[in-house]
Amino acid sequence: MHTDSTPHAGIEAHVAPAGDGTWIIRIPALDVTGAATTYTGATRTARTLAAAHLEAASADVDVTVIVDAPDTITRMIRESADAEIRGRQHLGHAAAHRRAAAHTLYGSGYPLEAIGAIMGVTAPRVKKYLDT
Repeated sequence: MHTDSTPHAGIEAHVAPAGDGTWIIRIPALDVTGAATTYTGATRTARTLAAAHLEAASADVDVTVIVDAPDTITRMIRESADAEIRGRQHLGHAAAHRRAAAHTLYGSGYPLEAIGAIMGVTAPRVKKYLDT
């Protein structure tokens, strides 16, 4: 066991529901496990377990809590984030096309109101497209 009084950083605790309403806590680097009745309790207990194992004050122990989730869920979340990034990229391309269309029509002599009617937006919105 480690007994000096220097802060302990970089300790990861993995928490996951046990299925019976409790949360299982694993701290692989310290080969420590524990349990708590709530998620909030699990985050507190992780620090307490690490501190007890290291014979340190809880304030001197920095524990990062990682919530373990089923692979299918983490994959869905990752795919959702990727889709959101692609969506933002598509929106950026769409905005560039709208601006280009507005500039082309305006350059061809169309008034703002006519461009707005073609594009399905107001004349002030067309003006914004032209100003960017």
